[in-house]
Amino acid sequence: SNQADDSDIIFKSDDGSGGVTEYFRVDGGTERIEASKSFRFADNARAQFGASSDLQVYHDGSHTYINNGTGHVYFQQSANDKTIVFQNDDGSGGLTAYLTIDGLNSVIDSAKPLRVRADGVALSVGASGDWSVSHNGTDTFMANNEGNFYITQTVDDKDLIFRCDDGSGGVETYFLLDGSTAKTQFNRHLK
Repeated sequence: SNQADDSDIIFKSDDGSGGVTEYFRVDGGTERIEASKSFRFADNARAQFGASSDLQVYHDGSHTYINNGTGHVYFQQSANDKTIVFQNDDGSGGLTAYLTIDGLNSVIDSAKPLRVRADGVALSVGASGDWSVSHNGTDTFMANNEGNFYITQTVDDKDLIFRCDDGSGGVETYFLLDGSTAKTQFNRHLK
């Protein structure tokens, strides 16, 4: 107990090389605990936050858990023009950024394929899921539920190409919108 105004309680111990160093302190001036060294929690020992231990972070010896029991969870990056980067193993012993929330360019970048794994679950765009694409395990569906549906090719002198199975195991262009000749070209009969 230290009752002197704006003073601290300092915990020191051997520094592993014959000296003494500060490990942590109770800072009376800033009203916080400041750690100078790492804290290590045993397996299943939880770092708990909130009056009712609402947020818990722990490792069970095999997996890591971040568990919130009350309210929403917010991941916030308040540094100007910086990013939030989600990294994972890259399959060869290193790390790669799978998903980056780019604060400078105001975009979300995915460096790996995105997969909606369950059949029948739609990937939707728009405030009310106005456009969606899904696969039900057999067929693929694309749906527009609001306004006009535009399919646009904006690259100069390039084409919009419609391809399908050719009846013998291959894929063939049936028709295309030819951007360089400004014509619609049919490569198969129209029925």
